[in-house]
Amino acid sequence: FLMYLIFPMMLDACQIRSMLVNAIVLFAIRFLEEKRLRNIIIYILLIHVLWCFGMQGNNILEVVANNIFIDEVYANTNNYILTGVTSSDILNRSFLSSFVYIGGTGAILSLVIALLIYSKKKNIKVIGKLGLLPSIFNVSEIVVFGVPVVLNPIFIIPFIFSSIANLLISYLYK
Repeated sequence: FLMYLIFPMMLDACQIRSMLVNAIVLFAIRFLEEKRLRNIIIYILLIHVLWCFGMQGNNILEVVANNIFIDEVYANTNNYILTGVTSSDILNRSFLSSFVYIGGTGAILSLVIALLIYSKKKNIKVIGKLGLLPSIFNVSEIVVFGVPVVLNPIFIIPFIFSSIANLLISYLYK
């Protein structure tokens, strides 16, 4: 009897979460049609806010990323092959992976290094050691869920704004 009471509540919570994610994706697709610096900042902000609640923002907004970035990669490649000149428009997926998401989403590599140097708790140092090699290859899940950064107000602000700061510094000093 209890199962019949709990299951509809869980179903409603899943439906609400699904509707929220769909609304975020639709907003992102409509709002981020033009590839400007402001729109890329909003895109990165949406990814990190979703991560802060335990959802993989990169995977959820993959449709948006393909819509924004896929044509630019082909255009840059064709421009370089045909003319030998590199494009001045650097806002593409490779740029984000190389300069914005250093160590994974939220620039986790800096957190891993800080954990290894300054942490006094043994279990946090172990998470830092386990997360060092994956974060070099931009895989941040071990640290994000192990520390945890998810739902942790102390880590959420630097998690969100470190990538935005990386974007602005890398873009302005290209």
